[in-house]
Amino acid sequence: MIVRSAVPAAQRVVRHAVARWLEAARWPEDDVEDITPAVTEAVTNVIEHAYLDHDPGSIHLYAWITPATRPATPDGLSASPATGGAPKEGRKVIVVVSDHGRWHPERRTVDLNGHRGRGIAMMTALMAAVHVQRASNGTTVVMVSPVSLG
Repeated sequence: MIVRSAVPAAQRVVRHAVARWLEAARWPEDDVEDITPAVTEAVTNVIEHAYLDHDPGSIHLYAWITPATRPATPDGLSASPATGGAPKEGRKVIVVVSDHGRWHPERRTVDLNGHRGRGIAMMTALMAAVHVQRASNGTTVVMVSPVSLG
């Protein structure tokens, strides 16, 4: 787990920590280059949106690697790669980024040039799944990477 103050310098610290962790896990370089910007974007959203009413709070990041399981066939057996099942050695990264702030759509950053407001779309394009849960006590983003065979 990483806990950082929600200030701009946290982006670089988190990005490098996640990249080093994935490299130590021998994650394929191309996939590291997709996962790290998705995580950085989630962290950036905390910095820019979560704590507008008060001093920066914290960013909480949890990440783990899990085996990718083969989907079950109708007979209850694991599907083989030839039938669309994930290879037995496949892995996924799951990353959770959370805060204890409040996000309000009417106070989001406006960019008349169209250079902002693409963070969630970017995360969704880079990861296999992204789920955003907003609540009165904060926001949690859960991201799941595509299956890696490496």
